[in-house]
Amino acid sequence: MTRETGAELVAITSCDERFAEPVPVAEPAGATASTVSASPAAVPANGTPSTITVTLRDSDGHPLAGKAVSVAKSAGPGAPTIDPSVATTDAAGVARFNVSSTTVGTNTFQATDRSASVVISQTADVVFSTACAVSGPDAAGYRCQPAPFSWVDTSAGTPITLSDDTVSTPIVLPFPFSWYGSSTSTVSIGSNGLLCFASTTGCTSYTPSSPPSTATPNDLLACYWEDLNPGAGGTVRYATVGTSPSRLFVVEFASVPHYGSSTALKRSRPTTPTPAPPTGTRSRSVSPDGLIASLAFQIR
Repeated sequence: MTRETGAELVAITSCDERFAEPVPVAEPAGATASTVSASPAAVPANGTPSTITVTLRDSDGHPLAGKAVSVAKSAGPGAPTIDPSVATTDAAGVARFNVSSTTVGTNTFQATDRSASVVISQTADVVFSTACAVSGPDAAGYRCQPAPFSWVDTSAGTPITLSDDTVSTPIVLPFPFSWYGSSTSTVSIGSNGLLCFASTTGCTSYTPSSPPSTATPNDLLACYWEDLNPGAGGTVRYATVGTSPSRLFVVEFASVPHYGSSTALKRSRPTTPTPAPPTGTRSRSVSPDGLIASLAFQIR
């Protein structure tokens, strides 16, 4: 409007303009900048949990706090329990979940930024293995029980050449190994995950059997009894680690595929301690291609 004031014409304008604070828009998680990991990567399939850690970051690598995250199984057998179903990232962009299962096998877990429906590219694998309940001791003093696992580096060990369904010549152990009342000084390594002590007869077998059995092979450790083919890839080697009287003789099958498969066995290694403790021997194996293998031992 205008009004006249003497010789001066004053124009007055009126404006009903409203100003609002800008509403912040949460930046979505970067699918490749965010990470997913599992610890431990292998647990017994008896409800023991592994922790999945999800870290959300934007495309520039900055952590994203206050974001709703979920984790789901994307591959593998069974129906694992995931707790919580949804978690909120902390100031470091981290959310954690406990996963457990009673089904033996490898599960792959994938995370999602639920607020932006962004699926994180990285996944985490958890191996749910056959649970070893405490049992025994038997008449010879051996027992089955869970034991902590610590990886042993055998990169400086001695490689051996094995092809499909073959066995090595006897290898002299660096110390006598007491095994169910008998002392042995040599071991032969079978290409299908067997360690044979007294005889190599049957040590090339690729068909697991359930002990006890009078059929060969006998007097063996089956760290990963399956139809493997070291001639198609990977490495088989042995090494002695530690200092007397607590040395370990370790045999490792690294990246050895199953027969007819292109997927490598990640790791499998039996360890023979000296002196032999009540638990006798220990072993660990992983089957990433979903095939089933046997873990066993048998004496004469």
